[in-house]
Amino acid sequence: MPRQNTAVATSASQRSQAQSYFSPNRSRADGPFDNMRGSWSGGGTITLSNGAQARIRCRASYTPRGPNLRMSLVCASDSYKVDLTSQITSSGGEIKGTWAEAENLEVRQGSGMN
Repeated sequence: MPRQNTAVATSASQRSQAQSYFSPNRSRADGPFDNMRGSWSGGGTITLSNGAQARIRCRASYTPRGPNLRMSLVCASDSYKVDLTSQITSSGGEIKGTWAEAENLEVRQGSGMN
């Protein structure tokens, strides 16, 4: 059954960090995603598409290996859970990858230029 209330939360600092990681002018480590290595967790309040507010907790991990990045993000509230995993590859200035959402059994692909 599809979920009717969905939300995606990103802060300005998260967007800024993502842009700096994918910027062609940043200093390169061994791989293009090495600066993303690590994990974080936190919580807050989100506003759903129907206007209701919900407390949410999230945790994420980023595991780079050469030109590849594995990401995992789990966010949950009292009423729903999002469990995303992705595999991303950087090659020749292009980023390609797949992501899967375990709760809704969705798998998607995407690509872009950095």
